[in-house]
Amino acid sequence: MKNQYQRFRLKYQLLLIVIIVFLVPTLFFSIVLLNNYAQSQMEQSIKSAQSALEKSAAQVEQNAQACVLTTQSFLNNQGLTAALQKFVLEENTNALELLDFKLTEVTANDRLINNNPYLYQARIYMDSDRITEIMPLLYNRRRMQRQPWYQKERSLMEGWHFNYSDRLFDSESWNNEQHLASLVSCCYSFDGMYLGILEVSTRMDLLFPTLFQNDKETWNGFLTTDGRLYYNTGDVPWEPETTSILSQLDANRAEPQHSIQKTEKGTYILCYYPLSGLPGGLVTASRLDEKMQGIKTTQNLLVTGIVLLGICFCLFISKLIDMVLKRFYRVVSAIESIQSENLSVEIPETGNDEIGILASSIRRMTERIQVLVSESVQRERLIKDSEIRALQNQINTHFIYNVLESIKMMAEIDEKYDISDAVTSLGKLLRYSMKWSSPLVTVGDELEYIRNYISLMRLRYDYSIFLTIEIPKELLDQHIPKMSLQPIIENAIYHGIEGLPEDATIKIQGYRCQVDNEDAFRIEITDSGRGMTTEQLTALQDRIDGRSPDNPSSSHGIGLKNVQDRITLFFGASYRLQVAAEKDRYTQVSITVPFCEN
Repeated sequence: MKNQYQRFRLKYQLLLIVIIVFLVPTLFFSIVLLNNYAQSQMEQSIKSAQSALEKSAAQVEQNAQACVLTTQSFLNNQGLTAALQKFVLEENTNALELLDFKLTEVTANDRLINNNPYLYQARIYMDSDRITEIMPLLYNRRRMQRQPWYQKERSLMEGWHFNYSDRLFDSESWNNEQHLASLVSCCYSFDGMYLGILEVSTRMDLLFPTLFQNDKETWNGFLTTDGRLYYNTGDVPWEPETTSILSQLDANRAEPQHSIQKTEKGTYILCYYPLSGLPGGLVTASRLDEKMQGIKTTQNLLVTGIVLLGICFCLFISKLIDMVLKRFYRVVSAIESIQSENLSVEIPETGNDEIGILASSIRRMTERIQVLVSESVQRERLIKDSEIRALQNQINTHFIYNVLESIKMMAEIDEKYDISDAVTSLGKLLRYSMKWSSPLVTVGDELEYIRNYISLMRLRYDYSIFLTIEIPKELLDQHIPKMSLQPIIENAIYHGIEGLPEDATIKIQGYRCQVDNEDAFRIEITDSGRGMTTEQLTALQDRIDGRSPDNPSSSHGIGLKNVQDRITLFFGASYRLQVAAEKDRYTQVSITVPFCEN
């Protein structure tokens, strides 16, 4: 990490410190703030859903109270109880008694039902089939047995029953009401004698108004203590999974509940509110997708704003750093000119601080280099006619290796290890180039040559060229044409990297593939240089493939075409060279050759 940091220019090192010290904490606190905002919006949505559910529960309890009060009025009616007891005890009831019952109790029942819009019917079922029915109040046992809530045991019938159809009459022409809810009670005389069953019913949509008010954002239901869920099964835009509701809510708990559920259909706020007058409570599920999308949009806008402000802040700090390092960059510019072999550059006076001392040292070094160069030129002029001609006539490979070895030893004696390493790389490079015993070499030998070549090329530039090799071991012993990678590397340096004001990277990657259903492997060489436009890439690929005439005025692409021709010559037309590039991003050259099992 430290070495990577030191590779940056001083300006970017200082800028990175500013980013770490100021921008990272700012971004952290912004994320915390956005999370708090999202959490507060979620809590507000939960409170809104709970408040709406509480209001609905109050209305339901008020509607249920109408059935409870009606039941109590019937059970406490002394005249009605006495008449019912007389019907039970006396098998034969005269017409005058029946007429009196109809004029008093039935008329009172009709008045009660008509004056209370929340009631559907109030009926009494006698536990006998011989009782004379007086509609719409008094019915016999056969009528009671048709109702869905009927059970042989009285205790099982008592209580609330929900969402059933009125089956009092079998005739299809009779418009029996659907979706009823009723409170069923046993009728007893004041001395404890069982008289019959009292049914006070209402419609589900009157008892639970919200069950029929579903929309695309809200779903409502009624959950009983025994785990039954009632809801509108008609035109419902959407329904959450009932199993998810039942697994998350407990209708036996006497306090409100809420949770957030995520399903394949979306994200919901699930709320439960218990009802004191009914065996269960109301449930509601509110869709959060739209609200969450709004929260996410707000977060994205805020993050975008923070990022833009951070970029502006970095640019401002960069300008300040440029002003502070202006004198330093003057010295750096002079050093770059010297590296470009311009020894006549004038190094400005920059003061007596550390930068001034550096400038003075570089100025003295430049003057010394100029003297050495002048002496070297004079020496070269003296030996030009003799030594160079002798070398041209007598040079051979062994002589070159011996001379390079001597230079290496001299450099090591003078502790010039950089020169020694460079001479070693040059010797290996020359030895590989002059040894041409076979037109094919292994990938490992070719990569070793590339390493030496890159090592020498680094001496020419004031920036670093990093070489990354990712080749599987199984490919190192495979054969490729000799000197097939070097032209690609050279092309990457001269046409892609040279002239860039920063360090560059060349990556060599290899992997196995298939060509015409045969085993092959591919080597990709990618540089982080200036890349090419689409038009330049097309023109270069056409020249490599021989689809365009050679341009004598341009040497770009000649080396790549030679590599292409040699690959095709050795392995056939199916194996070739391909180029991919993106302007100001990268250039990638790949070659594909057959894979041979060892």
